[in-house]
Amino acid sequence: MRKRQRSQGTPSVVPARAPSVLIAGAATRDHFADEQRPGGAVLYAARAAAALGVRARILTIAGADAGLEALDGHDGTVVNSAGALTFVHMFYPEGGERLLRVLARPERALSATDLPCSHAGAELDLLVLAPLLPDDLDLDSFAGVPARRRALLAQGLLREVGADGLVSHADAPPPALRAAVDARTSVFLSEDEIARWDASALPSLAESAERVVVTRGARGATILRGGTRIETSARPAEAVDSTGCGDVFSVAHMIALVMGADDARAAAVGAELAAAALGLAGAQPLPAVRIDLPGAVRAGV
Repeated sequence: MRKRQRSQGTPSVVPARAPSVLIAGAATRDHFADEQRPGGAVLYAARAAAALGVRARILTIAGADAGLEALDGHDGTVVNSAGALTFVHMFYPEGGERLLRVLARPERALSATDLPCSHAGAELDLLVLAPLLPDDLDLDSFAGVPARRRALLAQGLLREVGADGLVSHADAPPPALRAAVDARTSVFLSEDEIARWDASALPSLAESAERVVVTRGARGATILRGGTRIETSARPAEAVDSTGCGDVFSVAHMIALVMGADDARAAAVGAELAAAALGLAGAQPLPAVRIDLPGAVRAGV
């Protein structure tokens, strides 16, 4: 596969000490009722990092016609694929529940071996892994990438794809999820994805992780860490498109933690940017947010 580097401009806000961050995941082609647009957790994560002044390293796999403007300002490595991971997003009329159908996928998984040699060496502050299907990211290959902290945006590991392409969610934490979690790993899930889990499954998973964070839309998020439970609030926002909001929240939360915030403040950063993303269609630029430590999160700086 041919790789190309993208490095255009710099994020608008640079903190005193910008953390080293690597984000890996497939870019997607998302089909809605009346439009198609680029997507994938990696693109939303890139926008969140830029809003926090972080120039991240990005590793993704994408089709030749992918729109990757969200990677501008970052150091991107793109593995070209004959086919893009393609989803159809469908909604029930009542309640707006989302259904996903997989139309196409790349011919192989994205792997840490796709990283250029320039990415090897020093330990990262944060490694973000964002699988969208159980087999689109070779998680085992990333086990050797040195990182002080890891974030697993675990939605893809919970997805099961039927013969018709329709996506459903696992009834319990799958073995691949448990195998990917250790004491350095923060796991991000949504309440819809774990709706059918036994009540004991989430606390059990949290025992193995640094933290488990469950996003609950307009009701905020629940953080399980070290036997403690923290409830955090969402920011009110006019809803245009909820796609990618959980990814924005998760990556913003983790970057804020790496920059010295506690969980409550990190969740406020994530909520600020997730609310901004909710008011946009697609992986659009997000308003800059500065973290004052100690102090409050300030938007629009």
